[in-house]
Amino acid sequence: AYLTLFQVLADFGLEPILVRRLSAPDADRPQILSAALGLRLGLALGSASLAVLLAPWVSGEGLSIVPVILLGCGSLLFLAQPGFRAVLRSELRLGAVFLVATFTASLTLAGVFLATRQEGGLLAVWTAYAVATWAGLGLAALLVSRSFRLQVRIAPDVWRSLLAESWPVGANLLVLMMGLRAGAI
Repeated sequence: AYLTLFQVLADFGLEPILVRRLSAPDADRPQILSAALGLRLGLALGSASLAVLLAPWVSGEGLSIVPVILLGCGSLLFLAQPGFRAVLRSELRLGAVFLVATFTASLTLAGVFLATRQEGGLLAVWTAYAVATWAGLGLAALLVSRSFRLQVRIAPDVWRSLLAESWPVGANLLVLMMGLRAGAI
């Protein structure tokens, strides 16, 4: 429940904006995607840092919670295959979106099953979750790499324009998630 709030911050409503921009007939798709990957990576790292810094204080468990939060960040903050799912959706490759989601979910279920069967505890469960998420991210990157040369670009002007368009969606999602997760937290 705690990390879901940071997951929303890491994405901040970028995907629908990216789908719209990548779908435009005159779009410079490689430039948009590389800038979006840079922005999404920055948002994820900032969100993860905030989650880790606040976790000992919010949980009341002190520094012992940090490894759990780090593993959680490693999985949840990249669950949406940042930018890659938007590319697949803009190309109407919904079968590929389904393939990545099914692959990730299947690996997650298998990993969590094995972790709990071996009584590995919460760290083992989060590790399984992170491995599945990163494997799904790898598959999405592979599927997109047929259309694009993958690169992460620092592009503050593009980032500002993406954030200017996405912040209402991101803020709305954050408020919604806070309302849904407040009781659980």
